[in-house]
Amino acid sequence: MILPAIWWLSFVCFLTLVGNLLVILAVYRETSLHSPTYYYIVSLAVADLCVGVIVIPLAIFFELASPSPYHLLCLLWHITDVGASTASILALCVIALDRYIAITSPIRYPRSFIARHSSIVIAVIWFCSGIIAGPTIIILGGRTNLLESNKNLLNETKNDRCEFPSDPMFIIVSSLVSFYIPLVIMVFVYGRILIFARRQMTALRQGYKRTTSGEAYQSSPIVARFCFRIVKKNRDIPPIKTIENVNAISNTPETITLRIHRGKYCRSPSLPPIVPTHHRLSHRSFPILILNRLRKIHNTRNWSRFSREHKATKVLGFVMGVFIACWLPFFVFLVLTGVFHIHFKNFEQQLFRLFTWLGYTNSALNFLVYSLTSREFRLAFMKLLCPRRYVQHLLKKNARTNQPQRV
Repeated sequence: MILPAIWWLSFVCFLTLVGNLLVILAVYRETSLHSPTYYYIVSLAVADLCVGVIVIPLAIFFELASPSPYHLLCLLWHITDVGASTASILALCVIALDRYIAITSPIRYPRSFIARHSSIVIAVIWFCSGIIAGPTIIILGGRTNLLESNKNLLNETKNDRCEFPSDPMFIIVSSLVSFYIPLVIMVFVYGRILIFARRQMTALRQGYKRTTSGEAYQSSPIVARFCFRIVKKNRDIPPIKTIENVNAISNTPETITLRIHRGKYCRSPSLPPIVPTHHRLSHRSFPILILNRLRKIHNTRNWSRFSREHKATKVLGFVMGVFIACWLPFFVFLVLTGVFHIHFKNFEQQLFRLFTWLGYTNSALNFLVYSLTSREFRLAFMKLLCPRRYVQHLLKKNARTNQPQRV
């Protein structure tokens, strides 16, 4: 079993190094990927790169050699393993929060802290990962080694393997902080994202949206902030309720319907003024233009931005699903054997290795997920690996867009 496992780990290590280096280079060289979301993906790729550079080679080394004279390497292996997995799931948790703000409040998203200060957030992710991994392994891991050495002295046996710390307190703390708590937050946030995104897509297809006034004013991604123009004839006439002041008039939010319709309106003073045009539209052509606008709304800037946000959310949802599928068996098995002392007599070591190597495989699968689900990453990888094919793709795309359309 060891020899096929060594070959498999070597292949995973090679794919992890190549794939994550390509992700980092693609984000670095492609200007269209210079956004906070992709910077967090780079942080995730760096964590996976640490797995490919340090964790997997040391795992192969300790499978072939006796770790008794290499105590510092064993300690480095455990610290990097816990730190990289913690950095990965914290990065995914931050990406989930980033997507939640971008989907629910696209107007406020560019001014949010998570979008403006991505470098600070990434530094906090790695600082927390180092704090969780280093002291926890050194203190609780050393305590575990002392307990195991006392048992070995009593049994007059010597354990030559670099075992993962089996202290129950270490397993509880590392599992909760490094996996279970961020996992619950991440799944909850992505669930909210999917619900909100489905409502927005339904509203865009139907052409109207029923919501409360405060929600429409704060988080409507496409409908601008309009106020109705009124000619005041009397000073005693009360002011008309608008989307902006409806909550200030009454304490209870009102249910309103947002739709595109004809009528006289003026834009909010916070938005830039509209430059008047000299073209007059006939009464008959105006509804036709509105209908054409609704049919071709996906070609506008608002729709393209909205579509990009949803595509990025789907890609990162796949990444989150792959991460859970690869690491959940390991942490469940670790809690069952270390805390509840449920032992598998003949297959415990084999299952522990299998689940650990499955977690290492996640570092190589992210590159494949990006390649299969993200068109931006596919084009960036094509530009890096096959420049001629990328140029041919651009020529075909230009020829397709410049082709005359039928009237």
